[in-house]
Amino acid sequence: MSEPASPPESKGDGETSGSSPLPGCIILITVTVIFAFLVTLFTVVFQKQSKAIDAFTEAEAAEVAIFEPTPEQIDNVNRKMEELLSAAVINEMDRILFSADDLNTLIATREILADMRGQTLVIGIDEETGIETQMSQPLRSGFLRKGIRYLNGTFFLRPEKAGKTVLFQVEAIEVPEKEIPDGFVGSYPAFMKIDPELPTVDQVLPKIERVYLEGDQLVVETRINLPK
Repeated sequence: MSEPASPPESKGDGETSGSSPLPGCIILITVTVIFAFLVTLFTVVFQKQSKAIDAFTEAEAAEVAIFEPTPEQIDNVNRKMEELLSAAVINEMDRILFSADDLNTLIATREILADMRGQTLVIGIDEETGIETQMSQPLRSGFLRKGIRYLNGTFFLRPEKAGKTVLFQVEAIEVPEKEIPDGFVGSYPAFMKIDPELPTVDQVLPKIERVYLEGDQLVVETRINLPK
């Protein structure tokens, strides 16, 4: 009587010597193909975006004049800022108006806005169109966004109170003889998102109720915090 056949030798974890490596190879090939497809898609999309950005940007930054305020203009804007701080500290309602020259004076004299000098000049304020500014803004371009291009044009900004800070949304951008895609304008990051943790600023921002445009002025309104 013949002996029963011996079972195949185990190679650990229930795997037998007769198992096939084919399923593992298929998974590896599939992952490789998907990865290669995503890399190709990313490269194609990025190259198209870079070409689109290059169409309305420049290799060099434009010269933007630096506003030189008079002593009277500096005193005037300092008074307004002190009034704003006072309203916040003593918890009272106030309404402070800033002109285009006031905003340029702040850029020229406040360290928090030093990076905007030579890049931003307020041309005027209009309730309908926004704060008109001449700007030269650096943008990343090229493969892996290592290159720098400059968006030299006119920006129209709209102020708003957002959470704990104040920011300026981009509503429109105009570049002479060039067209800016609507999608680009809509995705452009807001300017001057003020850090609410800065000294003095941390006292004022929580008391600001509204920031908006009225005629040719930017209006900042403070509120009263009633005791609970």
